[in-house]
Amino acid sequence: MAIRPDLVRSDAMPSDGEGMPLGRLQHLRDLNIDVGVWWYADYPSHYCGDGIPATAEKGNFWLDARVRGLAKSIRAIKDDTETKRLQDEFFSRVDKNE
Repeated sequence: MAIRPDLVRSDAMPSDGEGMPLGRLQHLRDLNIDVGVWWYADYPSHYCGDGIPATAEKGNFWLDARVRGLAKSIRAIKDDTETKRLQDEFFSRVDKNE
């Protein structure tokens, strides 16, 4: 609704709770175990969530928050020097042990 409102078909959104997770593998998820069919187990129709209360305003709020988070992540990655230092340390030790 925020990006392409012309593609939104509110009349096609399920109103019967279809987008809510079924929890069919919850016993494994509770143990932090993921399997390849986790999405299908929760969302067999591949529809997730409840789009009925959606608005363009809420979408813009969500998008802005995601953009701010992404920008913060990119800044942290660009500013990071420790990863390169550890990588160099690792490879220097590997080279010495060959």
